[in-house]
Amino acid sequence: MLRSVARREGYAPRISDSLLPSMRACTRTHTGIRVRSRHASPGFSDPARCRRAAGAALDAEIVPSCLEVLDGNLSSEILPELPSAAAAVAIRFDGFERATAEQAAAAKEIAAAEDAVFVEPDDKRSSSIWERIREFPFDDEADLFCRMTLPIRDSIEVAEDIGREGAVPGARFRCLSRPARGVVLVSVAGKEATADAARFLENLARSRSGGIMFCAPSSKFPAGVGAWGDFGDAVSLMKNMRKRFDPSGVLCGEKMFGVEGARAS
Repeated sequence: MLRSVARREGYAPRISDSLLPSMRACTRTHTGIRVRSRHASPGFSDPARCRRAAGAALDAEIVPSCLEVLDGNLSSEILPELPSAAAAVAIRFDGFERATAEQAAAAKEIAAAEDAVFVEPDDKRSSSIWERIREFPFDDEADLFCRMTLPIRDSIEVAEDIGREGAVPGARFRCLSRPARGVVLVSVAGKEATADAARFLENLARSRSGGIMFCAPSSKFPAGVGAWGDFGDAVSLMKNMRKRFDPSGVLCGEKMFGVEGARAS
């Protein structure tokens, strides 16, 4: 990734939103060079097309500031401009104008190969979209949410498995993948189905050699799905430590999997 950045003179990855206005003004005043953000959101009629496009973008020599993959349920909420999309990608480039234009054009070419429909919002709409993405999954709709840590390719592919129709009766999933980090965030709506959904997601993470951490608004959830897991005699010690250091149960992480050596403790 560093080599890719070096080959693109003037590219400035991961610029904070709060710094962009002053950086634009400074560079325009002293150098005449414009600094800007470019945001594109290609929508896809098929999750498989979205997976292929996201994978190709990761393989190509483009360096986005942010790249998020949204499943159909989430994209319909955050990107209503793509009402028929089965999946979408939100991608943003921050930096000098010429460099971001080149990078955005390359990303658009990759997505167009999979018959994507594009939304290219203005700065105000872009800020709104990224604010919604940052808030997910901490919203009122979720009865349960989790964070999966997976190999990069699996973090793109797993959304298809989660979104499979009828995977867990009574559960509505929303899924956001951050493939550059190998992170997948999933929210579940449907109180009666949270236990089944938790087991489904746990098995999915394990099948892909990943880890998973759950959190739920309800304190009754951990007992409902056996959140402490099968740790043998060590479970009493773990419960006592949790009670001593977090007596109110306010910390996240009622259930964690994929921690090396945890079951051998």
